[in-house]
Amino acid sequence: MLVFKNKKEKNINKYDYLEQRFKKYAGEFDNLHLKWYREINKIRNKITHGGITINPFFINSSDVGSRFCFQAYTLNLDDIVTPNYMYTNIYNNNINFADYYFTLQINLLYSYLTDFFDFILFEMNEGHNHDLSNLFLGNSSLDVFENSHKYWLLSDVNLLKSMTNDLIALSLCKGNINRLTTISDEVIKKYSSANPFKNA
Repeated sequence: MLVFKNKKEKNINKYDYLEQRFKKYAGEFDNLHLKWYREINKIRNKITHGGITINPFFINSSDVGSRFCFQAYTLNLDDIVTPNYMYTNIYNNNINFADYYFTLQINLLYSYLTDFFDFILFEMNEGHNHDLSNLFLGNSSLDVFENSHKYWLLSDVNLLKSMTNDLIALSLCKGNINRLTTISDEVIKKYSSANPFKNA
């Protein structure tokens, strides 16, 4: 309903098209962009089409402790995952901490979807003048959001929260994993009230 309303638009890349549509809401929705998605989708496409190798590593060192890491390589053994101080293990040849990498991706996905659902509501409401603070009182086409899709279940929210706090601390220390414990809970709480990963 929202993409490629006109036939002439069908020759445009769908991600570029959406990015153009998102610009209308840039002041309201900080997370409404596809930079994070393009990065992870590049890796997903290479996995699907057989042009990638993913190697897991178990590291046990004084620098990082006992940690699971991974790296994605091209067939020529070039690194694919873009280094980032929030998940790159600089102590072991820039492989990636598996827990930090996936925690960051979950936070980016959650933040994006929160803004994307609002984007959908605004776009579907265009020209209809529904009260967006009270969408579920009539036979609105927006009632679909009221049904069973209100809740997202994670098997261990506390673990995800703990890992997210570690990532916030890591971002504040500019990737220095040895300084994680120097960031207080109060500082982490202050930064977690906004989305600390919107520029990741």
